[in-house]
Amino acid sequence: MSNEDFEKTKKMLAEINAVVIGMDPSIRPATFEILVSRYLGSPGAGASITPKAKVKETDSSDEAPDTTDLGAFINSFDTKKPADAVMVLVAWLYSNYGAYAISIKELKELADSCGLTVPARVDMTLRQGKSGGKSLFVQQNKSWKPTVSGEIFLKDTYKISKGTKSLPQE
Repeated sequence: MSNEDFEKTKKMLAEINAVVIGMDPSIRPATFEILVSRYLGSPGAGASITPKAKVKETDSSDEAPDTTDLGAFINSFDTKKPADAVMVLVAWLYSNYGAYAISIKELKELADSCGLTVPARVDMTLRQGKSGGKSLFVQQNKSWKPTVSGEIFLKDTYKISKGTKSLPQE
C-alpha cells in the first residue's frame, strides 16, 4: 500500500468513525462493519476506497450466508418488501447474539444505518409474524423476542445458527 493510499484510507476511516459515533451504542459495531465493507471492501482484503456495488449472491440453498458482515448478509436476501427487511435484520441479530428481546428502536436504527426501508410500525410486523399458525415473536415490555417457533423459522428460512456473542454494552 502506497503512502497516498494509506492517507486516503486513513481519511475514509476517520469519516466512517464520525458517522459511527453518532449512532446508538448498541449498533455501533454493526454500523462500522457495514460502512467499512461498503466503502473499503471486505476486511483484510487489500481494500480499495471506492464504494462497492450491491451484487446479489447466487441463490445456493446449501450454503449458509456470511453472518460476520451485515452488508453481505443483507445482500444475500431479497429485501424489497419492508417486512422482509425487518425479518432479515432480526435474523442477523439472532445469528450473532441469539434470542434476546430486540427493541423497535434498535431495529429502526440498524435499518437506517443499512439504508433499508422498514414499515412505520415495525412492532405490528413482528406481532403479525406467523409460521404454521404459530407466532414468531412474543412481546416483552416494549421489545420483541423470538419464540421457539420463531427461532426455528429463522434457522430454516435464513440458514443460520443461534449466535453466542454477548450484546454490546451501551
